Amino acid sequence: MKSSRFLLPGILITMTLAVWSCSKSNGGKPKISIKSITPDIPRGGILDVDLQFTSGNKLDTLIVHFVRINQIPPQNSKVDSLRIGIPEYSASKGELELTQPFDFLSRGDNANDTLVLKIIVFDVNKIYSDTLTSPKVVVHNL
Repeated sequence: MKSSRFLLPGILITMTLAVWSCSKSNGGKPKISIKSITPDIPRGGILDVDLQFTSGNKLDTLIVHFVRINQIPPQNSKVDSLRIGIPEYSASKGELELTQPFDFLSRGDNANDTLVLKIIVFDVNKIYSDTLTSPKVVVHNL
C-alpha cells in the first residue's frame, strides 16, 4: 500500500493507493466505483472516499468536482474541484482513498452544505473513465 500527501494552499489531500496483481489487459477505458463514502461530515470531520479501479493502463490523474446542490447557494465561493496526480503503482486493479477536511468542504454559511462528487480518472494515455457521481454528502455547518 502506498500513501501520498499533497499540500495545496490551506488544503491537505491524502490519497492512499492499494494495489494487487492480476493479469493486465492491453488497454481500454478505466473503470471506477465507490467502495465507501462518508455521507455526513460533522464540524471538524473528514470526508473519506474509498474508490476501486480497474484499468489496462496505469492511472495518472484523479479529478474530483464538488457539486453543491444546496437550495440556497453558499455566499462564500472557493475552488470546488481537485486535480491530483496518482502515485506510481504496478497493477491493473486497486483502490484509491481520497480524504478532505471539513474546512475545505464547508462554506461556513448558516446552513448545511449538501453536495455530490463527480469523479473521473485518466490513465497515462489520457483515456478517461466515465464520470462517477457519488451519493449525497452533507457537511454540517450548524
